Amino acid sequence: MFQPLQKRQQSLIQNVISVRSSLGGHRVSLRQLAPAGYQQRPHSDPVLLNLPQLTNEDIALSTTVNVKLIVSSALLALSLSSGAADIDAGKAKAAMCAGCHGSAGISPMDMWPSLAGQKAGYLAKQLKAFRDDSRSDPVMNGQAKALSDADIDNLAAYYNSLK
Repeated sequence: MFQPLQKRQQSLIQNVISVRSSLGGHRVSLRQLAPAGYQQRPHSDPVLLNLPQLTNEDIALSTTVNVKLIVSSALLALSLSSGAADIDAGKAKAAMCAGCHGSAGISPMDMWPSLAGQKAGYLAKQLKAFRDDSRSDPVMNGQAKALSDADIDNLAAYYNSLK
C-alpha cells in the first residue's frame, strides 16, 4: 500500500529507533536484521515484528535517515560545545594579562605577543601547554598554573572576540 513519503520516513524512523532501543542502542543496520528472503517468512521475534513491512526502498532510506541523524547530532554537539566559553568571564580574568599583552590584547612590547583576534583554539592550546609545562616560559608557566580549563576557554574566547 502506498503511503506519502513523509509518513513512510516517520514510520521508518520509529522502526529504527525501536530496533536500536530493543538491542540496547547497538548500531545494527536493517540489512543485517532483514537478510534476503526474511521478509517473506513468518516470525515471532518482537524486535523484528515490523520488518516484514519494509521494502528494499525502506531499507535504503533507513541508511539515509541514519546518516542524517548522525550528522545532525554531531553538528548539535559541536554547536553546544563551542558556545560554552564566557567572554565576560574571560575579560575579567584577562586583567592579569594586561601588563604584558595590553589591556585590549595589543602588546606594547615586541617581546610579548598580541593576543587580540587570535584563534580561540590556538590560545587555549598554548595556555594549556604553559600550564602543563609542555611549553616553557617562567612567567607564563606560573600564570597558567592558576587557570582552570574553564578559565582558559573563557580567556581564549575573550581574546578571540577582540579585533
